Amino acid sequence: MRFCIKANAYGHGAEIVVRHLQHTTLCVPDVSEVVVLQDCGLEATCVVLSAKFGLLQ
Repeated sequence: MRFCIKANAYGHGAEIVVRHLQHTTLCVPDVSEVVVLQDCGLEATCVVLSAKFGLLQ
């Protein structure tokens, strides 16, 4: 089972939700969500579900 984290956990705060899940692999909709989680210091493996790749802002 993989948990999917999207849009800041729908307003609940992605960092808080991910820390409570305590999983080593998460699914995210795009690369920008991976960057947000890494900036929070989370070291989970992230599976990117989107085929859209673009420049990070």
